[in-house]
Amino acid sequence: MLYKPGFHFKTTTGGSSGGTADTLIASMRADTTDLILNDWGDTITVQRKNRSWNDSNMAVETWSTNGTIYGDFQAVDGNTIREEIGRRVKSIAVIFCAYDADIQENDRIVFSGETYYVNYTRVHEDHMKVYLKSTENQL
Repeated sequence: MLYKPGFHFKTTTGGSSGGTADTLIASMRADTTDLILNDWGDTITVQRKNRSWNDSNMAVETWSTNGTIYGDFQAVDGNTIREEIGRRVKSIAVIFCAYDADIQENDRIVFSGETYYVNYTRVHEDHMKVYLKSTENQL
C-alpha cells in the first residue's frame, strides 16, 4: 500500500475521524495520480473560446488560456471511434490527466507547439481521459 507523506491510515467505525476506509483509499489513489502526473507528466495548455460582439453586433470569437495542466499525452492511430446518439467521431490523441482538470468538450489544447481540439472527455475514478481531434469542425 502506498502512503502519502505525513498521512496516517486508520479505519474507524464512527466519530469525527474524517471518513471510511474506502473514502481514504480513493483519496490516496487520486493523490497518487496527481503526484505522478506532476512529476512525470507533460505540460499542456488548455484554451477556451470566448464569444463577444463588436460594435456592428457581429459575433467575435477569441481563444484565451484557461489554465495549464500536467498530463500524459498519447498519440493514437485515428481509429479510436466514439459512436453514441448517432454521432461518430475519430480521435487522434488521448491525454490522461487528473480527474478534476478543468477541460470541456470544444476546448483547445496546445502541446509541443501543436494545437488540438477536445472531442470529448471521460472521467474515471482517479483520472480523466481527454480525446482530441486535429481540427475544430472535424467529426
